Amino acid sequence: MKKLLLLFLAIGSLLPSSQASHVVGGDISWVWQSQNNYRFKVRYYRDDINGGPTLPASMTIRVYDAVTHAQI
Repeated sequence: MKKLLLLFLAIGSLLPSSQASHVVGGDISWVWQSQNNYRFKVRYYRDDINGGPTLPASMTIRVYDAVTHAQI
């Protein structure tokens, strides 16, 4: 078992380093405008220490029925 662990560590030390950034939290809210019109506001927070990619300028929001899982 120790030999296997040492082998993985040796191989891992030969590979180039990598970094990752991800969303660490967020908030979504909506306001009813009229009939079937809503205004959505999405805030999300990412791990900016690693200098991750820029966030998208737009996104698609889908709403699903909690019982049938059908898209509404």
